[in-house]
Amino acid sequence: MRMQHRRQAWSELGNRYVRVFQHHWKARHALPSDFYNRQEAEFLPAALALQESPGSPSLLWTARLMVVMVVFALVWSVVGRSTSSSAPMASSFRRSA
Repeated sequence: MRMQHRRQAWSELGNRYVRVFQHHWKARHALPSDFYNRQEAEFLPAALALQESPGSPSLLWTARLMVVMVVFALVWSVVGRSTSSSAPMASSFRRSA
């Protein structure tokens, strides 16, 4: 019975988090998002200024390009490893006697 109570408590906690998330997700457009205008954002500390002012389009495209390159490298490493594992590497390092 004790394990059932724990499971029930965790289930209720999880359900509560889901309900709270759903409530705030539905109300996200009603919350104010522009706390500062562009001139006020220039005088904020660096971290807040970056959050409140929009980034330039070239920086956004550079970030997207970097993410695509990293994903491509990861996919290539997985695919390259899976295709090269079919041929044994030890055969290319045999010593001639």
